[in-house]
Amino acid sequence: MDKKIPLLRKKIDKLDKKIISTLEKRFKIVDKIRALKKKEEISIITPQREKEVKKKLKTQNKINPKIIDNIYKEIFAYSKRK
Repeated sequence: MDKKIPLLRKKIDKLDKKIISTLEKRFKIVDKIRALKKKEEISIITPQREKEVKKKLKTQNKINPKIIDNIYKEIFAYSKRK
């Protein structure tokens, strides 16, 4: 096996750790927003906001839009879990 592969995998491992850490931070902020919305009796679910987030990400990145849809489908579903 090429010696570069383990080094590249270590880089991926570091990036995966950052992704999960960032998601944890995102979900903490979501919890704060949920609490504020509940206090103000505002609907937790905002489809228009979800569309805006995905649209912005699709235009700002070179990642396949379907991947963004799939990733954010799961993120939004988890964010609505409570």
